[in-house]
Amino acid sequence: MRISAKLTNARNDVVSHQDMVLEPEQFSASRAADYQVRLPVAQLEPGDYLFEVEAKSGAQLVRRTIRFTIASAAGSKDPALA
Repeated sequence: MRISAKLTNARNDVVSHQDMVLEPEQFSASRAADYQVRLPVAQLEPGDYLFEVEAKSGAQLVRRTIRFTIASAAGSKDPALA
């Protein structure tokens, strides 16, 4: 199974993209497997983002998305976060 994780910003720029393959032996008897992805949250600018995960096996494709917002830090002295 091929897994793809992509993070895009509000300008539709891809800010993170990771691909991996889960081999059959990584799945349990209940056909489940763990999958972890690291997101560069500390490096993200304030704004809206879309996180998308796709899993593909043969002709079957499953896609899940979630939108989230990185808010600026209140009271921050860093002008990049204002």
